[in-house]
Amino acid sequence: MDILGVKEGLEDTRLDKEILVEDDGEIKNNLFIDRKNRKPINIFSNKIDDIVKMNMEDINNINELLNKKIITKKILIDSRDIGDSGQSNNFTIHLNNDFKNIVSLKLLNALIPNSDYIINSSNNLLHFRESNNVLLTATIPEGNYTVSELISEIETQLESAGNSDYTVSYDTYKRINEDLTGASALATSSEGDAWKVFDTDNDTFWNASTNTGYVIYDFQTKKVVDRYTMIFYESGIGYPTDWTIDISDDKVNWTTIDTQSSQVLTQYQTKQYDINNSLGKRYVRINITDSSNSTDLQLSLLNYFSTSDGEYISIVSDLTGGDNIFELVFEGESKKYNDVYLTSYKNNSIGQILGFDNLDLTNGKEYVANNKINFENNNYLFLEIKEKENTIHTSDTNDIFSKIPLNCDINDYMNYKSNDTPLEFNAPIDLSKLQIMFKHKNGTFYDFRGYPHSLLFEVEILH
Repeated sequence: MDILGVKEGLEDTRLDKEILVEDDGEIKNNLFIDRKNRKPINIFSNKIDDIVKMNMEDINNINELLNKKIITKKILIDSRDIGDSGQSNNFTIHLNNDFKNIVSLKLLNALIPNSDYIINSSNNLLHFRESNNVLLTATIPEGNYTVSELISEIETQLESAGNSDYTVSYDTYKRINEDLTGASALATSSEGDAWKVFDTDNDTFWNASTNTGYVIYDFQTKKVVDRYTMIFYESGIGYPTDWTIDISDDKVNWTTIDTQSSQVLTQYQTKQYDINNSLGKRYVRINITDSSNSTDLQLSLLNYFSTSDGEYISIVSDLTGGDNIFELVFEGESKKYNDVYLTSYKNNSIGQILGFDNLDLTNGKEYVANNKINFENNNYLFLEIKEKENTIHTSDTNDIFSKIPLNCDINDYMNYKSNDTPLEFNAPIDLSKLQIMFKHKNGTFYDFRGYPHSLLFEVEILH
């Protein structure tokens, strides 16, 4: 394609570098002096340790190159002029002979439509299990959804891919206690392992040797509790029937915010209790005063919630399919970044959109997201540029040239004025063609859905 809108401006600047020549007439290939910082700069491809014999003509030619002026040119790329060179998210442009001896490349402006669907090929898979070692996938059709439409579609696709019946819902309550995986100072009790009621595992439980007991949770800061849920594990031990929910700032003076009596719990059934409470306290206590057998006591799970400004999704299975289990699978590969291993989401997972952490959820029939539904999770795209077989990027750890935000409404345009630092090349390069790619974070291509877009670059050239 032809380059549109090429503009040229001359800057009255010169490269502030000079050739390093030894007394015996030899020149160390790769080494130039930066006059400002007085340090060698590697601008050739040979190893620094190589010594290259050069005559004075060679040295004069190089010094002549270093004394050239730097001019700037603009490159405007418009997707409407791509023609047969590729798709609008992956195409190649051919440059003319003016783009030689380039020393830097910078993105000035990007006019990009927020056109890709909220649910697209990069985030439309929900992985789950109903049987051991058998991974199932619910595929959510690409498109833009309201929260109600999305949870209805997820329910449909779960039942299509699996054999259990599913209920997917959401509300505006956020769970405010942490998931505990072992003994913790956050959870204390009259006896037994208090942390087990906060471990997300239906098959473990806190128990007491009498029909009374308490469990205290420490939020660390003041929290308002206006909902709680309980799950009982049937194991021949009594379940709570009578209790109070109390809150405190010092674990001495308690205020009762809910009282229950003669309650009936069924194995693995989630019982929900809403509280009319607006008082925030650091500690919350369930104080149990009787159990179903009036002899001993156990409780499998206990979670506290607070009203929030977002929607939190819940997925429930009736456990009738497969091996009568239900697991949600979000955990992807573990990769090393700067000597630290980080775990990603499973490829193309919808988990982050739904508010689930990138951890697998097991041993339950109901799972509630830790975070609110986030339709703005894909509010940016990545620009990649390749010159011939080489990727031009601004980081040593990835192929990204620029990260472009999409902070605008669906199907509206983002006029991004870049503040990125120019990419400076160690040695001047010639550009004959560029491959332009627009991608999601996970490497899948962004879908412009027919909307045009443009990029404006600035190059600095030795002239």
